[in-house]
Amino acid sequence: MSGTRGKGLSIKIKVAMAAVLSISILTIVLVAFGYQLFESNVMDKYGKYATTVLEYAYQVTEDYKFGDMIKNREMPKAYEEMRTGLNRVKDCSDIEYLYAIYFDDVDDLYSLTYAINAKSKEEIEKGGKYTYLGTPCEVDGFESDTRMIFQKAVKEKNKESNLLVGFSPDYGNMLNGYKVIFDSEGNSAGLLCVEISIKDIASDLSLYVRTITIIASIVTLIVIAVYVSTAERNVLRPLMSITESTDSFVKMMKANTRPEELEYKEVVVDTRDEISDLANNIKSLAGNVKDYMINIRDITTEKERLGAELDVATKIQEGILPGTFPPYPHRKEFELFASMDPAREVGGDLYDFYLLDEDHLALVIGDVTGKGIPAALYMVIAKCLIKNRAMMDWSSTSAILSDVNKQLCEGNEMEMFVTVWLAIIDLRTGKGIASNCGHEHPAMTGGDKAFEFKKYRHSPALGITAELNIEEHEFVMKPGDCLFVYTDGVPEATNVKKDFFGTDKLLDALNEELGNPPYELIKSVSDKLKKFVAGSEQFDDITMLCFKYLGGENKTL
Repeated sequence: MSGTRGKGLSIKIKVAMAAVLSISILTIVLVAFGYQLFESNVMDKYGKYATTVLEYAYQVTEDYKFGDMIKNREMPKAYEEMRTGLNRVKDCSDIEYLYAIYFDDVDDLYSLTYAINAKSKEEIEKGGKYTYLGTPCEVDGFESDTRMIFQKAVKEKNKESNLLVGFSPDYGNMLNGYKVIFDSEGNSAGLLCVEISIKDIASDLSLYVRTITIIASIVTLIVIAVYVSTAERNVLRPLMSITESTDSFVKMMKANTRPEELEYKEVVVDTRDEISDLANNIKSLAGNVKDYMINIRDITTEKERLGAELDVATKIQEGILPGTFPPYPHRKEFELFASMDPAREVGGDLYDFYLLDEDHLALVIGDVTGKGIPAALYMVIAKCLIKNRAMMDWSSTSAILSDVNKQLCEGNEMEMFVTVWLAIIDLRTGKGIASNCGHEHPAMTGGDKAFEFKKYRHSPALGITAELNIEEHEFVMKPGDCLFVYTDGVPEATNVKKDFFGTDKLLDALNEELGNPPYELIKSVSDKLKKFVAGSEQFDDITMLCFKYLGGENKTL
């Protein structure tokens, strides 16, 4: 009598189990890898944005010596002026909260007290209320762990910007950026905090996991159906060969082999039936997995770049350039208009204008080398440095740009530079001083004369070398005179024939609207440009600023 053996699992079940195991491992690896990378990239983006906003707000508090206000428990006139500055930061940022706090007794965790808060225009219109110095924080407003972290930062006089994840009853999970505020004696006075809602991250990650799981489940069911329908005892050996090749491929994936180096060892099955198709299908599946992993990596990298440019840089640039016209409707001594059309989502051009006091107006226009995110960030830095320095002392444009140049040269490893034209005009007399660091020549009118370029010797662009000899020029504007400045994107705009728009066409466009308000002058140039390029790709940022002097006798307080 022949021996008998206990019946084992059928080949169909074995193949099905192998397929489930292999694809499950593959799915876990893909989900874990994608989950970690996705979460890391998104949190990194949120963290950088929170830190950037925090630093801008912190600069406002330093300008007003907020640390001394907290130390002395005083709210002078500058307190509300500082709140206005913080409100402006919040208006220009995509954040939930911007506020300052301090410990009334640094050894008491629950003595946390509000120092100030900021509200956007929309919040104020909806009835949002301000918090003033000395208002106790809500008992459940901060978790105990958060309070301890704040207390430690204050006691250790931590000067760095820091991040932590907390929870708000109103907004759910929040990313909190905080930085210690110091008084004039260098002592810790309180903390400035920025909070960003990150509740969408969890839902995005959950959607990602569900999507990958569903796709993997569908693929698994399809593969099992194909395997079970074709598996028979006489195909065991070919299937084992296929399994060995599949296992080898999975092991390379588990060993974190680079996607380009993944190789699937082809199994030669010359049965000319379903088993041959199966071998080919598994080979194709391995190739698709390899391509899929490469695509995940490339898409993630591209998503990070686009996310940084569109979600962060675009918002920063939209808020950093003045966009309300007329900017000073109560002032009758002048009219002013400006525009900027970037070649990409963000640009490297800048313009700015601001009253230095009741009678002096600063005009700035510049062009950063390069395009995209680096140029936009450099533009923001240059714009802020120029304004901050001008607010300190505006007696000399050459001194202002010389100081700014030295700051731009510090740590300029990318060797970027910016051309700048800066003018300061006395609105009572029309007298002005200007410095031109590598920028385009301004165009001006005089009396009833047409626009013409005011050409004088340029100084080098800022950021090239720390030691610059920047020249300064004087000019006088009479009532009715007009000043027009621009970046090289205007004369260097090209049509389909690669012809330049040029300075002659620029003057013609201006002189066609001679005597009209600045808005009409810039619109004329813009219309002529669009007609000239006729749909050709824009290769450079196009920025224009126009100032018309109406006379000091028109001053209205």
